[in-house]
Amino acid sequence: MKILILFLLSTSAFAQNIEIKAWYKLDRFNDDDSSAEVCYTLTPATSEPSFVEITVDSGYKSEAIYSSWIGSKGSNCHVVSTRRGRVKVDIPALKISTQSDIFNEQR
Repeated sequence: MKILILFLLSTSAFAQNIEIKAWYKLDRFNDDDSSAEVCYTLTPATSEPSFVEITVDSGYKSEAIYSSWIGSKGSNCHVVSTRRGRVKVDIPALKISTQSDIFNEQR
């Protein structure tokens, strides 16, 4: 039983998580402006850069995929174009992702 508890504690201590910290339109007063910024954080950060795939408006005509990297500081922001306000941030090598269907910050 002690071995199982130690194993569970050791694997959860190294589990990585990605979180969207900010997702907002750059000009919320202009409906014709589709530009938005997504900021995300990876914890714990990796020592090597990791490839990030950002999908916007998945399943719609306005769907777009952006490629980026997240460095050793563990955070990054990316400007994208969205009509639906939906974003998914995926790190394929780590098999983790997160998404947001609504803007979570107003600028």
